[in-house]
Amino acid sequence: MFGFSLTQLFLVCMVALVVLGPKQTVEFAYSLGRQLGRCKRFFDGCKQELDLQKIAANCSSVLKEHNDEMTLALKQAMKLNEKNLGKDQDDQAATKHADTPASTNAGEDKQLLARMADLEREISALKSEICNRKKIS
Repeated sequence: MFGFSLTQLFLVCMVALVVLGPKQTVEFAYSLGRQLGRCKRFFDGCKQELDLQKIAANCSSVLKEHNDEMTLALKQAMKLNEKNLGKDQDDQAATKHADTPASTNAGEDKQLLARMADLEREISALKSEICNRKKIS
């Protein structure tokens, strides 16, 4: 234990007993044990905190990846919507039947809005999950 042999440890205990006396030796051993316990709890807490920081960093990177993917999907949907709007306007000018392109455009708009709502829900779910993980830790 700490590089002491059993005989050296016994010798230290005997010197402490002689110098401090029986009552103070017991009190000293008790306070020494309490301080060692506090140190152990402190170092365990530090280790746990470092692990939580690693988890938070990992969650942040995952959230950033999901956010980038959703942003890319949203931009693609917006470009597709712009293309479809341009096509629909050209189709409406070329033909006199405005009912058919407007109905397909409305359907596509609904799909884009639904996709955007899904993406926003997914982002908020990821944010709340990260907040919950931070609160738990």
